[in-house]
Amino acid sequence: MHETLPPPSKSHPDIQSRAVAETEDEILLKDLILTLWHYRSIIVTLSISVIFIIAAAAAYIYLRQQTEKMVSLEFKIEFEGIEKNEYPNGLKFSTADILSTAVLSEVYEENNLKRYFGFPEFKGALTVYQINDKLKFLEYEYAEKLGQENLTIEERDRLEDEFLEKKKTSLLPIYTLSLYYSERMNSIPESLVAKVLNHILGTWANHADRVKGVNRYQYSLVSRNILSEKDLQIQDYSVAQDMLRIAIERISDDIKKLRLIPGAQAVKVGDKATSLQDLQFRMEDVQQFKLGPLTGLIRQSGVSKDESITLGYLLNRLFELNLKEEAASANAAVYENSLSQYIQRTRGALTKMGENNAITSQLNQGATGNVPAMIPQFGASFLDNLIEMAQENSDMAFRQRISEKVIEASLTKVEIHIDKKYYQELYNTITAKPADDNITSDYPKSAIDRINRTHKEIYDALMQTVDEITAIYLDLSKYNLNPESLLYTLTKPVSTVSNKHLYLRKAINYIIIASAFAITAIFLVVLVIGSFINGSRRQKSKQSLDSSKIDI
Repeated sequence: MHETLPPPSKSHPDIQSRAVAETEDEILLKDLILTLWHYRSIIVTLSISVIFIIAAAAAYIYLRQQTEKMVSLEFKIEFEGIEKNEYPNGLKFSTADILSTAVLSEVYEENNLKRYFGFPEFKGALTVYQINDKLKFLEYEYAEKLGQENLTIEERDRLEDEFLEKKKTSLLPIYTLSLYYSERMNSIPESLVAKVLNHILGTWANHADRVKGVNRYQYSLVSRNILSEKDLQIQDYSVAQDMLRIAIERISDDIKKLRLIPGAQAVKVGDKATSLQDLQFRMEDVQQFKLGPLTGLIRQSGVSKDESITLGYLLNRLFELNLKEEAASANAAVYENSLSQYIQRTRGALTKMGENNAITSQLNQGATGNVPAMIPQFGASFLDNLIEMAQENSDMAFRQRISEKVIEASLTKVEIHIDKKYYQELYNTITAKPADDNITSDYPKSAIDRINRTHKEIYDALMQTVDEITAIYLDLSKYNLNPESLLYTLTKPVSTVSNKHLYLRKAINYIIIASAFAITAIFLVVLVIGSFINGSRRQKSKQSLDSSKIDI
């Protein structure tokens, strides 16, 4: 009697499928573990080999990499005005001035650096940057304070004000000049690099003082080139007189400019301790007691080297002065018309504004009649008064500027009129040539001798004055702007730092990461190959089992 197996239950298909899946997972996990265990020797061998290869490659790269060197020189800017990025005389300062082409070209040529690299490569290897450890610590300190969550608005504002105030005092003008070694620069000696860095700073300081004049006031003063003794001897006497007169005016203008500098009255130069006041008196005396009488002598004697050239010069000067006088008159008329038209428009606008204010005040009185007196009322009249005050200030400034322009144009007209009168009288004197019986034949010769002698005396006095003005100007610049004539000081000696792109710690990290990826790849490859082999074996076993069942 055969027992019949009960049919499979159809009431719980999910339970059956779950059980089958768990069984398959257990079999799969077991197969993976068995596969790894079976190929453990291969895995260990491959892992050690890969790690060795990676370490060897990393060591080769680390040892063969190019070492870069940075030679640095730290210095401090010493002149006043650096906190505003300005030189002592007010010119703008920039670190680019230190590495300017003019400075680097001089250093490059004097040190014969073309033996090691080209100029573009040399310039590109240099850099100037500012360092301030105190400021970094201050920023870190206040960043931590401002990062607190329980701060009120008042406390935060107070901390920000404290930080800004301390930041101003912490901004020390300390800079670092560095040169980075490139692959082609390794042949240059470090001693030469240190010399080059010091030479760059010295050349910059010399260039700033000599070429840019940072230790001198930004004044354009006359020099000895304004007048040539040879030209005085060649020109006609009247023309030479005019040249001397204009030179005296220019020198007097420079004296007035220098007297505006603080401490200018106390500066004295030369063995006789000459001051600006003395120079001003000297110019006035030359004008009054030498040049003036000489002009009268030329008029009286009528002497001339070439009368046609002199008359042509005088006519040209009169023509130029007429044009300038017309231009000055036109400018004065434009300013006066602009001022009168502006005043008329302003009066019309104020009249209209007054009418509107009267209407507005009446409306405001009716609108605020029922409002309690305790509440302050700012009516339109109050706001209009504020606007009117602002307009009055603006009008006053505008009128003042226009009035100054009118006065300036009028004074220019007066100066031009005086010059015109001088040249016109001189022209009339030469053309008229009145006969004088009292003048002997020797008089023109004695007049010419006196004119030449006086011209020489005036010229020497002017050149001496120019030299003394220059000396006073240089002393003023030295005492007021940069007494020590020092632009920088070195704060640290030259230092050299070697840098590598791949540090040892970074190389070890790369080895660990690469080894981890390689070992993971080995595990995956072994699992894939093992799974494939196990699957093939399992398939063959199943086929053999099926064939044996068929035989039975």
